[in-house]
Formats: sequence, C-alpha cells, structure tokens
Amino acid sequence: MLLAMLGWPIVAAAQLPALLELTAAELERLGIEWARAEPAASGRVVLSAPAATVVPPEQERIVSAPVGGLVTRLYVAEGSEVEAGDPLVELRSLDLLDAQREYVDAVSAARLADAQLERDRMLHDEGIVARRRVDEAEAAALAARVRAERAREQLRIVGADQAALERVARGVVGAELTLRAPDSGVIVARHGAVGEQVDALEPIVRLADLRRLWLEARIPQERADEIAAGMRLEVIARGETIGGQIFQVGRVVDAATQTVLVRAVVENRNLALRAGQLLPARILAGGGAGELAVPMSAVTRIEGQAFVFRRMASGIQPVPVTVVGEDGRQAQIEAPDLQVGTEIAGRGVSALKALLTADDAE
Repeated sequence: MLLAMLGWPIVAAAQLPALLELTAAELERLGIEWARAEPAASGRVVLSAPAATVVPPEQERIVSAPVGGLVTRLYVAEGSEVEAGDPLVELRSLDLLDAQREYVDAVSAARLADAQLERDRMLHDEGIVARRRVDEAEAAALAARVRAERAREQLRIVGADQAALERVARGVVGAELTLRAPDSGVIVARHGAVGEQVDALEPIVRLADLRRLWLEARIPQERADEIAAGMRLEVIARGETIGGQIFQVGRVVDAATQTVLVRAVVENRNLALRAGQLLPARILAGGGAGELAVPMSAVTRIEGQAFVFRRMASGIQPVPVTVVGEDGRQAQIEAPDLQVGTEIAGRGVSALKALLTADDAE
C-alpha cells in the first residue's frame, strides 16, 4: 500500500486510499471548510475542566469586635477596596469605657504604690520602719505595675495606640471605637448593620488580598494519574490568559462526584480574576517540539487511528496523526508529514471520511 511506502502507520482493519481525487467544485458541494495547522501552545493540553477561584487561607483577615458594643457607622460594603488603616466600622461601647476606667485606676494605683515604696525606703534608711515594710511595699508596687500593664494591653488589643493610651492616662476617655483595616484588600464579607449590638470577638469584616489566588479544578479520578505537580493550570478572564503551576494533586476522591481536587497558585496582578468565579480551564504539560494545533472538528478516527485531511492540488490526502492533547476547541497533534500553515479540512470531515471508507470497501 502507498501508506506503508510513505512510512505511515497502516490502519489494521482497512487499507485506505492515499488520495481522494476531488475537484474544487465537488469539495464545495460537500461543504468543506478549510483551516491551517498552527504552532501548538507552549504546553500540551492534558485535559479541560472547570476551575474555581479561591482565596488562599493566609491571605484572608478577619476583623472582629474587640469589645461588645453598638454599631453606629459602617464605612465599607461588600466588595469595597480598602488600604491598610482605612476605617471599617465605628462602635459605641460601654465595655470600652470600663476598660479605660480600669486602665486609669491601674495607672493611678501604680503611681501611688511607687510613691509609697519610695517613702518606705527613705524611712527604712533613717531607721524608722523595719525592712519587712519595705518588702511589702515592693510587692504591692510590683502587683500594681502588673495590673497597669494588663490594663494597658487590653486597650492595645482594642486598638489604642500610644497617643490614645496617654490621653486615657490623663483621664480623657470615650465610648467610640473605630475598627480599621489591618491590610489592603477587598471586603469579601461584612456582618452586622447600623444599630445592631455585637459581642466581643464577633467577626465584623472579612478582608482578602486578591493579588494572589488559587485555581481549584476537579478532574475525573480515572485521569488523576495524568496530572502532576509542576504542570500548568490556565483560565481566560477578560481576554487575558492567567495561569500558574499546579502545586497540589489531591489524594482523596470525592465520593459524590468521583473527582480529585487539583490546585494551582496564580498571580492576579491586574485583578482580572474575582474570588468565587467558575471558569473553563485547561491543564497543560510541557509541549514537545513540532506539535501542531488544529480544530477539533478537523480530526476524525478510522478504526482507532486519528486522521486529518490535507488539501492537495488533485484532491484530498488522509494524513495519520497522533492526538496528544485537546481543550474542547483545538486538538494538539504530532504529525511528521504536516507543517505549520498546511491547509486541512476543518469542517465537512465526516463527508470525506464516508468517501474514504466507501472507496476502501469497494
């Protein structure tokens, strides 16, 4: 057979003709549309699957109410972008007043205890009081300093800076508390409303840095062995291809869907991706030299062998190919006898296949 003479693999169950002699008019009547072989992408498409955009845990921050109080003002809504230090929520809190009063009392008590210790030391040096009284004064002063430091730390947890602590120590107190963003990011969730009472440690705002995200795809478990860390997971958002290396291939199969979770980390510098999106994705392995990309509709199979149809001056030539990847739109193939730019049948392939196998049957 001519196929064997040309060095092509022979289809086991059929000896196919090397050429379908068809005129341009006949090809037009068959509805043949033409495409050209293109260079394959930098990677071979292993499979396609939907992928969800997920915020990595280390890039989420929860802003909680450090004390119980009444929400009096909200500065942000879900989806708002904030910078570090921006105000988020304003509270009015009696608990804050209690913490300030405790701090004022503790600072005052510490000052009195230190003054008493100094007097007792002077009296001891003059022989007026016993050493035991000095020891008792030192213990009381230490306990007072510890109490003051504890009250100071409670206010720091609430968000008071050094200037605020100094004002409170002078007796300037207030019930208003403003919660501020600890980092820049996007508000992905907000709880509470103006006029609501919140408890201490109750989450108010969830903040996320979206400049880096995970792509999570679930792939059929029977194909999990084809995927390895280091392969690339890509999506297209706003006309931009965004992808990153796979760093995790799950070891657990979801019982309901029989799928395995695959994760990749991607840089989202232009914020083209939004958290929670579900996008078509593809997994790519390193592509081999000489691989070509053709429309999926250009590939047909005869007795298990993949073929494309090359346009020749005198007709159509079937060319065996090896499909190494696909993404639902294009197939990546290996074909030593095809070059970039080779014209092939892109549509109407089923009619050519019928003619080819009919000729073989005769």
